[in-house]
Amino acid sequence: MMEDNGQKSSQENWSNIEIKIMLDFISENYKKWCSHKNKIYEDLVKAAILTNHDFNQIRNKMNKLCVKYFDKRKEYNKTGASLSTWE
Repeated sequence: MMEDNGQKSSQENWSNIEIKIMLDFISENYKKWCSHKNKIYEDLVKAAILTNHDFNQIRNKMNKLCVKYFDKRKEYNKTGASLSTWE
């Protein structure tokens, strides 16, 4: 999806493989990510690890994944519902 200015929309779809690549990179650099998230996102862009996504898309995707994770965890703790199986 393209915006009027020719840039990719921050709503562009991510494949499961791209998400796994991002999470693997963050996992390998977890200590640094805990204190310098933006630096890790910049490293992903500079290293051209995720060529279809820019800094803002990476940051937004990670934020959305964190929100989804904590919502699911809260739901599980509150209701005792079965664990989610989302990738």
